[in-house]
Amino acid sequence: MTKVPGVGGRFLKADDFTDGDRAIIETEANWEDTQFLKDDGTKRQQYVCQISYRGETRRLRLTMASCQSLVAHGDDSKEWIGKEITLSKIRVMVGGKTKWSVLAEAVISNGLAVKETPASFADLCVCPPDKAVFLNGVCN
Repeated sequence: MTKVPGVGGRFLKADDFTDGDRAIIETEANWEDTQFLKDDGTKRQQYVCQISYRGETRRLRLTMASCQSLVAHGDDSKEWIGKEITLSKIRVMVGGKTKWSVLAEAVISNGLAVKETPASFADLCVCPPDKAVFLNGVCN
């Protein structure tokens, strides 16, 4: 899979915002290839959507934790379009090193809402459940 048509702008990074800032999801999320390779030589993938943040179009890598929160808006990422999210900084382990990443959480009725992960959420992550390590939006 290549870059998702219609998903443009540069990626939102942890240094770009303050905890608690809000953004709006503009597109459904889709898998796209990264520049990094797995041990078998295939490209790693990341789950990406486009957001509006402070009047700019930005791309957002969705971590598993973000997806688990966003399913409060529906199991299909098309249902997330137009929804407000709260941005937070989280520490994740990537390549044996700890780095800051972005956590996007669903905003429901002036508060945060996280619902239990539905059974269909397994369709969202194409990695085998026994091997899925989802760090910084990358399915390993």
